[in-house]
Amino acid sequence: MTFLSAAFATPYRRGVWMIAAVTLVWRGWTVARWSWQDDDWVYVSNAATMSLPDYMLQMYHGHFMPGEFLVMWIVTRLAPLDYGVPILLTAVASGAVVLLWGRALARVAGELRWVLVPLALLSLSPLFLRPTLWWASALQVVPLQACLAWGVLVAAGMARAPSRRATVHLVCVLVVALFFWEKAVLLVAPFAMVLVCAGGGRIVERVRRHLVTLAALGAVALAYVALYLFLGRGSTDQDELGVNLSSPPSVREALDFVWSGLGNLLAPATLGGPWGSMPGGSQPFSEAAPVVQVVTSLVLALSVLVLVVTRRQSWAPFTVAAAYVLVSWALVLFSSRFVNLGSLAVNDERYTVDAFSVVVLAFVLALTRPRRDRIGLPERLPVSGRAVLVGLAGVSLVSLAVGNVLAVHRIGTHPGRLWTENLRSEILRVPDESPVVLWDGYAPQTVLQTGFWNEWALLSRMLRPLDDRVAFREPADQIYQPDEDGMLQPIGISRLSTSTAGSDDGCGYYVEPGRPASVPMSAALFHWGWGLELTAYSDTGGTLLVELGSTDVELTLPSGMQTRAVQFDGEVADTVLMSMPDDAEGSVCVTDVHVGEPEPRAG
Repeated sequence: MTFLSAAFATPYRRGVWMIAAVTLVWRGWTVARWSWQDDDWVYVSNAATMSLPDYMLQMYHGHFMPGEFLVMWIVTRLAPLDYGVPILLTAVASGAVVLLWGRALARVAGELRWVLVPLALLSLSPLFLRPTLWWASALQVVPLQACLAWGVLVAAGMARAPSRRATVHLVCVLVVALFFWEKAVLLVAPFAMVLVCAGGGRIVERVRRHLVTLAALGAVALAYVALYLFLGRGSTDQDELGVNLSSPPSVREALDFVWSGLGNLLAPATLGGPWGSMPGGSQPFSEAAPVVQVVTSLVLALSVLVLVVTRRQSWAPFTVAAAYVLVSWALVLFSSRFVNLGSLAVNDERYTVDAFSVVVLAFVLALTRPRRDRIGLPERLPVSGRAVLVGLAGVSLVSLAVGNVLAVHRIGTHPGRLWTENLRSEILRVPDESPVVLWDGYAPQTVLQTGFWNEWALLSRMLRPLDDRVAFREPADQIYQPDEDGMLQPIGISRLSTSTAGSDDGCGYYVEPGRPASVPMSAALFHWGWGLELTAYSDTGGTLLVELGSTDVELTLPSGMQTRAVQFDGEVADTVLMSMPDDAEGSVCVTDVHVGEPEPRAG
């Protein structure tokens, strides 16, 4: 049997490939509407300057993510600031995860058509939209989903046929997941859930049967936690944004927090939502209507209750899933994010998508009995029963479609996408041998918020990956500045402080080695980011030193008549001193000096 014939041999496999194709296209289109965001700029800036070992092993805001930083470092070095690469990688990886989940769920429940419904939820839930749009988040969420599906695939096989080789395989899956994100330590729970709940016999017998595997997973998890704590010891960065137990929330605050996550995200997601209440755009902290929160939570609770009553031992997967959800949310609850935002902190979907996947997996396990004494859904149903299942599947798929469309509409496109794309295109037109000098200002607020990111929002930080084509704070005949559309525009320097006329006839201020010139200025200026522009003639070219007050500026001058400008930070005195190095040759005539702020170049 050929690969294609085997891949499409059953209705279930054809359905898996269809969902994978839709997911690939949908992820590609939605991510293409986005751009670099928040921590992305910090990541790419550091990737352009740090060595690979230092970059991979850094502790960033309490996160230890060598795998994520490895991918980010490679992408930044090979395709600097090209968002097309994250688009391609996210779309392809998301499609591949669907195929992996398809195999994993089939090994758990069999290649039955109803399994395509939970597969669609795991692939196309609106919860995955924002976490996959943001590249830094996608590098956490997508690998975690892949390793969760991979581990379920291995564990489901082990549940029926344990082996030492499979144990090593499952441990390796956990290690790979931990390589990308420390939160993967929680995957021990769903792996154990599948090992214990997907096999036959009593739970105690199943635990005993897989005791070695469970012990190996626990040992790796404990060793990793010890390593994580060791690497984060004394880190002020981790203390600021990591887990903090010094000021725990009250019981009421914790209950409000859990209810917010349940009613706004988790419960609606199990039914294909949320619908029209996703955070995004001008409503970053939006919530579902109270009736939606109550109804979806009741439906979820009743569904669990019915399965626990009608399916033997189905309480076990739901207990593990509930524990996973609570621990996952507790990581946010006991952090500065909760201190700043309260219960709305949990409404960031990236904190819930992995817990949602575990909940969906718990439903699949509860609906599935081991193959030896299968008492789940019969293989052949009456027409009316089949019609009910088809109807439920259809409602779920319609709900997913509506939820995704409404969410995409609310999220919109990244407001700074056009600016970033245009600026990168403008810079790439510059020849490698003559970098363009840019004014080092802050990016627009739509690209990166200055108030929060401070110096990271400076162009000199953000454009580090393109440092072979751009320069900052260097003397130039012409300095450029991106406009509101990201297009480079030539700028001049305003005349807030201007030199008086020089006393040397036909020369202005004459400067040569050993003969400096004092230049009176029309006004002294306070410490700020200023631009200096001067007009001068040099017979041989050379270096001109300008002592402005608190700052000295060094200008390289070619031979001939010229206007040179440079950006600097500092004060400007009412008299500046210009000189040349003692070992320099030739002389310089300076006819005009002025200091000010950048302004559009006339003409």
